[in-house]
Amino acid sequence: MKDLKRSSPFALCHLHSPFYLIGIDLGGTNIKAVLITPEGKIVKSLSVKTLAERGPDAVMQRLVMVIETLKKWAIQKNAEVKAVGIGAAGLIENGRVHTSPNLPGWKDVPLARFLQKFTHLKVVADNDVNAFVLAEVTYGAAKGKKNVIGVTIGTGVGGGIVLNGKLYHGPKGSAGEIGHTTINFNGPLCLCGNRGCLEAYVSAKYIVEATICKMQRKGKSILSQLVRGDLSKLTPKIISEAAKRGDPLSQEVIRETGRVLGIGLASVVNLLNPEIIVIGGGIAKAGKILFEAVKDSIRERAFQYPAEFVKIVPAKLGTRAASLGAACLIRDR
Repeated sequence: MKDLKRSSPFALCHLHSPFYLIGIDLGGTNIKAVLITPEGKIVKSLSVKTLAERGPDAVMQRLVMVIETLKKWAIQKNAEVKAVGIGAAGLIENGRVHTSPNLPGWKDVPLARFLQKFTHLKVVADNDVNAFVLAEVTYGAAKGKKNVIGVTIGTGVGGGIVLNGKLYHGPKGSAGEIGHTTINFNGPLCLCGNRGCLEAYVSAKYIVEATICKMQRKGKSILSQLVRGDLSKLTPKIISEAAKRGDPLSQEVIRETGRVLGIGLASVVNLLNPEIIVIGGGIAKAGKILFEAVKDSIRERAFQYPAEFVKIVPAKLGTRAASLGAACLIRDR
């Protein structure tokens, strides 16, 4: 009995009445949802188009439809849904979406309150990278760790912080914006309006642009073959794959990306002394080439003891992380 209690805050209740949690990754293109057990086993998954261009009301209707679909499936299995967790990009405080780069027209939208009203379930909403890091702590690469930094590299660079086993939000919910720490006060303009942000150097757009510039100067690379001559199809994931296959140009890009990422993370290591930093996104698939560059850069710039202590690892849960983490938000609260 003690072991069950320790493994999950819902485990004792689970003995009496089988139930599930719903985790939703609310993206600009797709709504990805999972129905999971309290222990984290996915029993059903669902993905639908977000229809973000139609505005908040249309997206809310899509979310209600997804939740009701999964509730009906649970009922067919003689189980019930206890709560819903949602992760979305942007500034989210107490279930309210203040702004979101992926959801046009969303300004101070009471996401959690609206869904609770129409689904009659407890709903928790948070930033998608917070959900990502919570999933990696609960089920993935940082399982069992208490002080963790999560970093996702994609269209932007997102961050999430777990301190003493709990998500750290800050008083207004904006903690963890690692991508918008300044690494060069006179650097290129970032989309946020600042200059020299980490995101301006290691986001997907920058990585692809830097790679194309090198291809134009140096020419030789298997990347042209991988995208069949169409450089508009080039992505960090493809660059990572080429680097692992030994392409020198791609390896150079990955090492440079790792070096700059390490510069940004060195400040995080000095500031928060984390046990582990988990890195996700297509570029993380480059593996050893990227992570060695990140570690070397941190060792050069951070204080010796925390730099040697911290582990830098790739995310383990892949595309499931945000939706799994969204369900974990329920337990975190």
